[in-house]
Amino acid sequence: EGKALIDKFKIKEVPALLTSTEINYYENIKKDLDKFNLTEKQGFYLLHLIQPPYRDLSENKIIGLVDLIILNDSSCSECYNVNINKQILIGLRVTLNTEKVYDINSAEGKSLISKYNIQEVPIILLSPEAKEYALFVNAWKQIGSLESDGWFVMRKPEALGVVKDIVNNTIIGIKK
Repeated sequence: EGKALIDKFKIKEVPALLTSTEINYYENIKKDLDKFNLTEKQGFYLLHLIQPPYRDLSENKIIGLVDLIILNDSSCSECYNVNINKQILIGLRVTLNTEKVYDINSAEGKSLISKYNIQEVPIILLSPEAKEYALFVNAWKQIGSLESDGWFVMRKPEALGVVKDIVNNTIIGIKK
């Protein structure tokens, strides 16, 4: 039945809501639906509120699952708790797919520092899928960069508390 509806109404992303035009009998609901400029097709309205994550049927892929990398310095006991970043991401409704934590002294950490010219920790990096979240992208402009490979790299972690300048090996900020 689902596949038949997808074909019949040429649905490209799910979830989607199909409702019969009989919904017009309910004035309050109809008034709210009118805000979406829905078009009627074969006695139905098709409503897409594409907010990640969702499935793109043409690519058979889930859009909006974000990989998170936390880069920290385990020797910096004064540094802010990087888990604050995860709470902020949840507030921005970013859906995490995977989470990896690397220390600056690990091979992976050193590679990230070199690749993205990272100068302060702790920070987070998010995979290119984060671009699907408009609230996140707008907020990110204040604290991070969008790299040429699509990854989002935090650049101003001092906004959240004490950080370590790994170039000069100094602590920056006042502990809150």
